[in-house]
Amino acid sequence: MVTMEDVARAAGVSRKTVYNVLNNKGSMSEEVKARVLKSVKELNYKTSIVAQSLKTGKTNLIGVVLPDMYHPSYVSILHSIEMIARKKGYNIIACNYDYKAGLEEYYFDMLYKRNVDGIIYQPFILDNIDYDNRTNVLKAIDMGFPIVVIGEYTFDDTFSVVYLDTEKVMDDTFKYYFSKGFKKPCFIFTEYYEGLDYKTLRPYGYNQPRVYWYYKLCEKYNIEPQVCIHSNINNIYVKDIEEFLKRDTFDCIICETDYIAISLYQYYRNIGKKPLPLLGFDNAEYAIIFNPSITSYSPNYSLMAKKSVNILLDEIKGKVKEPINETVEFSFYPRESTENF
Repeated sequence: MVTMEDVARAAGVSRKTVYNVLNNKGSMSEEVKARVLKSVKELNYKTSIVAQSLKTGKTNLIGVVLPDMYHPSYVSILHSIEMIARKKGYNIIACNYDYKAGLEEYYFDMLYKRNVDGIIYQPFILDNIDYDNRTNVLKAIDMGFPIVVIGEYTFDDTFSVVYLDTEKVMDDTFKYYFSKGFKKPCFIFTEYYEGLDYKTLRPYGYNQPRVYWYYKLCEKYNIEPQVCIHSNINNIYVKDIEEFLKRDTFDCIICETDYIAISLYQYYRNIGKKPLPLLGFDNAEYAIIFNPSITSYSPNYSLMAKKSVNILLDEIKGKVKEPINETVEFSFYPRESTENF
């Protein structure tokens, strides 16, 4: 492997001169600079990241810990974070903990050992929902380690958070249906947490805020809430959803995801009933090309990535004295599944 000493010998200068040229430090003639850079090119010298980190105390690496890199939402987030971080001189290590608490902890430990400068973290645990006792979180607190949390969850002021304005988007959903003359929306969702009280927003813990805000807005608008579970914690489809869709007690449907919205068309075919207007969340590609195309809400993932990266880099540089809370709103994409009524 070519070293800085090799470049210095080839250019006929000292190692310090090579270092100064590569880091744009000190003063030297243009002739010396050109000679050093020519030797760098001829020898194909690559700066050692390890050596740089030993000198600066920084690796210019960011860990990104996500629950699912197959889901289109998380793919969009990861793509935007990587692109923005790269433009700012940082590389990322992407970690998919697959909704498992043990795997999440493994990745946090790995990232600490790799000396990443900070972590962007989307929490979503299925097999351990007690956030306050998460080992990786407690360790980060003790270390004073820079972490920015992203997503729809509620936290105390321990970390900076970039969260989705779920209350507003659910209210916008109700108002959208009201503007089209529909008055009784139901909500269909996946049950991730068995036995969870969906009418309570758990502070500092895990919850399903879209379900929660559905209940709250039904109360606000004096509507009888009607909910149905599409699939359960083990991703097993619930058998009574077809019976639910036979009801005449609701006139429009809010789906927790675009995937649920699309699958409902199959259920309607099974029962031989004309589908009601329905919409989903995520603005996934399959929702756009499906026939009929699915009305959808989607967070501005690029803005979420930009805010989370900027906050994290400021924390790494010591510019953030108190945790920062930033919100990201949803964009709306009206399509055939609600517009053709």
